[in-house]
Amino acid sequence: MGKAIDAIATSMGHEIVLRYSGKNGEKLSPALLADAEVAIEFSVPDAALYNIGVCVEAGIPVVCGTTG
Repeated sequence: MGKAIDAIATSMGHEIVLRYSGKNGEKLSPALLADAEVAIEFSVPDAALYNIGVCVEAGIPVVCGTTG
């Protein structure tokens, strides 16, 4: 689903400033979100709460689509 959202946003002219997964090599942090205006959180339930907390700490609005 994240890839579909990415494709739609890009096709509409939005710039994706960070594509993050737990495999990025570093833990998600407010510094990584410095250029973001909004976050779309579409991960797994075990990661969602942490990711949302980081976004809130960074002052970034979050749209959460996590299922499960």
